[in-house]
Amino acid sequence: MAVEIKSKIVAYSVKKEVQETPPPLADENPLTVRIPSRPEGTLEAVSEKISYVGAEGRKKVYLLVSFMPVQGVLNGKRVIIER
Repeated sequence: MAVEIKSKIVAYSVKKEVQETPPPLADENPLTVRIPSRPEGTLEAVSEKISYVGAEGRKKVYLLVSFMPVQGVLNGKRVIIER
């Protein structure tokens, strides 16, 4: 079906496509996020033997620190750090 336009066209507009953008992610600092429990399996770790002298004489203590990947959101972007 053809439509004939008899009057002069004075303006036009093009309908823009609406892009649905997902809502921005809420910031969740991976440095401060709480880790509920240690995951199963092995983790990278470092250990150190510390000797000290106390009231009961010379003592030794072993310090063990494990590292694991932690996810978070900074400035709307997902990040993964090891802590």
